[in-house]
Amino acid sequence: MLHRINVTRKSFPKMDLQIAYTRYQQGLQVCSSACETSGFIMVDQWETYLPQETPAPLRKYREEELFQLRGNREGELQEWDRVYDYDVYNDLGSSKKGPEYFRPVLGGSSEHPYPRRGRTGRKKEDPNTESRLPLLESLNIYVPRDERFSHLKMADVLAYGLKTIAQPSLARDTVIMIFRKLGARDLARASCVCKLWRDMASGDEIVRSAFMEPWKLKEIVGKPKSGRFWRDSGICKFAISHKIVKGDSVASLAVKYSVQVMEIKVLNNMTSDHGIYSRERLLIPIINPDLLINETCYIEFDTCADREVAVLYPEGKPDEKLMSKGSSSDHGKRRVIDSLKRSMQVDDGTAQYYWSISNGDPRAALTEFSSDLRWERDGGLG
Repeated sequence: MLHRINVTRKSFPKMDLQIAYTRYQQGLQVCSSACETSGFIMVDQWETYLPQETPAPLRKYREEELFQLRGNREGELQEWDRVYDYDVYNDLGSSKKGPEYFRPVLGGSSEHPYPRRGRTGRKKEDPNTESRLPLLESLNIYVPRDERFSHLKMADVLAYGLKTIAQPSLARDTVIMIFRKLGARDLARASCVCKLWRDMASGDEIVRSAFMEPWKLKEIVGKPKSGRFWRDSGICKFAISHKIVKGDSVASLAVKYSVQVMEIKVLNNMTSDHGIYSRERLLIPIINPDLLINETCYIEFDTCADREVAVLYPEGKPDEKLMSKGSSSDHGKRRVIDSLKRSMQVDDGTAQYYWSISNGDPRAALTEFSSDLRWERDGGLG
């Protein structure tokens, strides 16, 4: 049986380089003689081998690695592949657009085998012509993953590359066209390059498009109070508007929408489950992005939740009756205070006081009021 013994620099303690190398050579001789008598094969990791000199036990692994790196020339290569293959330049023209767009194939002949390009495996328009990628999509052309730029590196290359062509006024339309294809985060990075880019990247049409694109929204209505709203298009920026009806509770709504009770309370800035009684609606977090496809969202600031969100209405649009009454939170607060006034038989100011110290919980407000009345009676003040 053949075994592999790895001898590396880690095998020796820290010492003078010349002494270490001498002992390393001595160790190789000892190991080699020992391996010959015991049936072991020793492979030196510091040594490289030409194909014909590759030790027999390693040839199988080397052939498997080469097979994977060369590929089988079938199908379109994807981002996660690691194939180093070559092809001729057969994507310079487009036969679909007409004869005037025909271009000859470069390379591949016995006279002129070069130039060559990396193979991508895209579909062919005809037997001799590979389909072309649009200008912006060509930035995502296949490159082996260990030679591909990271997302941050690619963003820097695009930012500074576009900056060089954005100085003339004629290039402004080109830059805006590219900005429309960027996501919210890349757009925020691009706005940091220079003042000209910041002005272009902050345009309402561009930021709306970047915000809507990841979720395939049909439309987004309204304007946020601050431009910072557009910088992050995460799923946390969206919520479903649920109009509260009799019998609703935080727990029942969590079951209905398949979310956690704590998620609803955090989104709506609630400290107690009883806070539901002081509101006309609750914001429900969205966990399934498919709910946003081809839908219309409305940018609103919810005063109870104390946050600005893009609201999705299951009915398709906001409740006109609710909107005509003004803010849902103000209307709900008014209803609760009126109910407390009738129950306590006090004036409006007293009802508002107990409602405020109970964090919007009517039951806690009544409990506090009853406790104060009991204290007054016991003290002979009533």
